Amino acid sequence: MSKTIEELKTEADTLGIKYVKNIGAEKLAQKIEDYFESQAADDLAVVKEEDPIVDELTGPKKGVDKMPINETPEQAFKRKSKERQKKRLTNTRVVTLSSNDKRENHVTSTAYLSCGTLSRIVPLDIPVELEEALIIIAETTPITLHVAEVIDGKRTGNSVPKSIKKYNVSYEDMKL
Repeated sequence: MSKTIEELKTEADTLGIKYVKNIGAEKLAQKIEDYFESQAADDLAVVKEEDPIVDELTGPKKGVDKMPINETPEQAFKRKSKERQKKRLTNTRVVTLSSNDKRENHVTSTAYLSCGTLSRIVPLDIPVELEEALIIIAETTPITLHVAEVIDGKRTGNSVPKSIKKYNVSYEDMKL
């Protein structure tokens, strides 16, 4: 199935491939194919350096998953990028969470954080080691508080909703 030049340009833009405006469809398709081949070669080189995956006679080494035999370079690239993202989000850092919710500060001592299959009950105001994905969730969780409306420096007696972050996140370690 051949793609149109517009589809190829869109794909090249999303991959970050540089090309001239008046490039032909064949040349652009070749650039995209070369890009995936180079990414797959880089990924395979990294895998070969890290683990000897398959011995010709005995098969895969103990504790190492088999790589798909008929995997295209594009599929290998997607699989590797998912693995990198998962590894990045499961890296841990030491942080301290504190609650901004004044309504329940006196009774709340833990926070429940969840991201997909990863979830934790985290104590507040104590340094803990958390995964990056849960830290992102804690930093972005909003709550709505009702604050007094002030016009011209005088309170009107009305309340207006205001959205704030539910948790303050203090980093105990320095990110390198």
